[in-house]
Amino acid sequence: MYYRLIMKGVLICYVVLFMSITTYAFSETPGSLGKSNIVRKPESTHHDSLSDLHTRIFDNRKKIIALLNKGAYNQTIPMLINAVKSDRDSWAADTLGNLYLAGLGVKQNQELAFNWFSIAAKLGSIPAQRQLVNAYMNGNGVNQNPSESAYFFRKYLAPLQWAGAYCGVF
Repeated sequence: MYYRLIMKGVLICYVVLFMSITTYAFSETPGSLGKSNIVRKPESTHHDSLSDLHTRIFDNRKKIIALLNKGAYNQTIPMLINAVKSDRDSWAADTLGNLYLAGLGVKQNQELAFNWFSIAAKLGSIPAQRQLVNAYMNGNGVNQNPSESAYFFRKYLAPLQWAGAYCGVF
């Protein structure tokens, strides 16, 4: 019974996702009534540059992960900083926060870890948002402040938990 409820929730999530994708793909634009836009070429080069950005970010992440697996932190850290500055890569900022938190390749520094987690949280990294909530709750790298922790929990994590509970993820 419980399994069926979970599968029903997952199915609902997939249906909602499918509907949002097909609504976008088949949306009517002026001058295209009755025509399918699924194969329509983008009218601007913004999509092409966005695709190039995603490809560049993905390629950079593969290189960074390979270096991290080898323990080459001195080579990795400048690449991560560059990825945050040039591509606004939330994963790179979150990874920097974790490196400073653990003291891998850098001197352990909770304040700098908190700063990188803050940047990553603003860029949309869910793990960094959770780290930010925990940092304020426990005073890691910042003065302990439960009200700030509650604020960031409501801002970042509560909506995700509601959606996850609805979709059977959490």
